[in-house]
Amino acid sequence: MRAVLISLIFSIVCYPAPVRAEAGKPVCEQAGIKVLTDFQGGNINGCEFASDGRLTISVAPEDEPINSSPWYAFRLLADVTTNIAMVLDYGNYKHRYTPDFSIDGVNWQTYPATKLDLNNDKSRAGFSLKVPQDKSVVIAAQPLLTSSHYATWLESLKAQHGVTVSSAGPSVDGRQLWRVTSPAKKHTLLLLGRQHPPETTGALALISFVERLFEDDALATRFHDQVGILLYPLINPDGVDKGLWRHNVGGKDLNREWGRFSQPENRIIDSDVSKWLETHDTELIKAIDFHSTHYEVFYTQPDQSASTMPGLLGDWLAQFEALMRSQFDDFDIQRQVSESPQVNAAKHYFFTKYGISSTTLEIGDETDRGVIKAYGRAAAESFMSAYFEQPSAGTAIDNRPLDLMFKGGLVVDGMGAPPYEGDVGVQ
Repeated sequence: MRAVLISLIFSIVCYPAPVRAEAGKPVCEQAGIKVLTDFQGGNINGCEFASDGRLTISVAPEDEPINSSPWYAFRLLADVTTNIAMVLDYGNYKHRYTPDFSIDGVNWQTYPATKLDLNNDKSRAGFSLKVPQDKSVVIAAQPLLTSSHYATWLESLKAQHGVTVSSAGPSVDGRQLWRVTSPAKKHTLLLLGRQHPPETTGALALISFVERLFEDDALATRFHDQVGILLYPLINPDGVDKGLWRHNVGGKDLNREWGRFSQPENRIIDSDVSKWLETHDTELIKAIDFHSTHYEVFYTQPDQSASTMPGLLGDWLAQFEALMRSQFDDFDIQRQVSESPQVNAAKHYFFTKYGISSTTLEIGDETDRGVIKAYGRAAAESFMSAYFEQPSAGTAIDNRPLDLMFKGGLVVDGMGAPPYEGDVGVQ
């Protein structure tokens, strides 16, 4: 279960200004109570007050067919302190996300799931909240994590760790597709996030993962001497800021468009990855795509199936499980090996294009934020450790000319015809 009192951490300390902006036009209002969606991530299909004051919020997808991820986010304003009874009406879909609510936009509380009034088919969820006089109460499917939050986090990464934050190009609506890079090295780790708007718990795991990579301990320092980071943290900024369920504003699931490339977000990032690798003469060794679902799970290829560092995947997950068990006694890793993969998902696309192990890391919708932080940190730490167990890690190529050659027990000057196979070179 999520913690009852949630504070968005991992360097995200500011709340997007639009939430505190002057009130826009209400979606509906009655007797001094207003319902608004005038902030990043705000979205409902509609609302209606009954004569007794009960508020019904209509929750509907941006288009169909669609995965059932019924996002909602709205805020309530009241002229006087009021207890408001409300119902989330999902229509033909079912309840998935227990409501979170906040007054300051930083500290969130999860409504007690046991107090939700669900009907038999879970298409309606009822609950009540007290709205203080002249204060805005934001209610959302998950604590908000929008482009303004990302901007704050990326600024802190830039200030603290010297990463480069730039744009790979624009989304459909013109929002920037952020690219975050550390200095290019022999090898590159590719990280992808937020293809699906509601999946904030996966995003928090990504943030924790990245922050562990950039700590200044010996392991991380050694890792950054060998591996550069190529991060696209917010692939669907339009969907996130518009409060969509699954798709981008072009009506597509971006994690079903790799290889099809009907949407600019996929095309831009695919081209940008290729250009980065070619320009910096670096080899991609791994891709990790962060998501959320009903529970924690790794979706992977079979062990030893990658042509680049074939042992990396199995070594990583084995070390991850051991590290998590050292912190949580009852921890068991959940892993699903894709025998019939979704061919247009990022996981399969980067596996087939680059010959690397490519993993989808999923976090549960309701997972406690402290566990998410530990999960992300453990995933990063175990990955760094596993990297150094691979035969090709740490074997830098030295192109300096040979000054001396040991040939047949004799020291020679290296001026003869190469190669001196089996001889020892001194640079």
